[in-house]
Amino acid sequence: MKASKWMTVLALTTLTGCGLYESVVGVPMAAAVVQAPPATSMDRVFQCAETSVKRLAQPDSFWRSDVTRRDHDEGILETGDFGKANVGGFRARITFDKRTNEIRIDLKGAGAYYKDIGVEKSVADLKNEMQGCLQARA
Repeated sequence: MKASKWMTVLALTTLTGCGLYESVVGVPMAAAVVQAPPATSMDRVFQCAETSVKRLAQPDSFWRSDVTRRDHDEGILETGDFGKANVGGFRARITFDKRTNEIRIDLKGAGAYYKDIGVEKSVADLKNEMQGCLQARA
């Protein structure tokens, strides 16, 4: 990052807080797609998402397993206040499209100063957990 951009970031975070820093620098993110078996219900997807995140949230891990949004109409489940700025750890948004049986996983993973704490590996881990859960019940 150029010196002038760093100076802008430093000035803005001093004046407005870390939330603006996130919008300028960006939180590390990764995404994956899971194809659910035919006739998979929203409840089943949400149950597998919660179970999968909880399995990954071992002691001393960065995973936030608290469900902070569950919207059956929109097909969205979120953990760890996904939409909020300046929150550390892995936070997931799972979106289920009933028409296509496609599940999209969006994962944010930030440590101190928005350091990437391994989002690419972690989204792959969540994808694998969810695929296993969905196939086990198919």
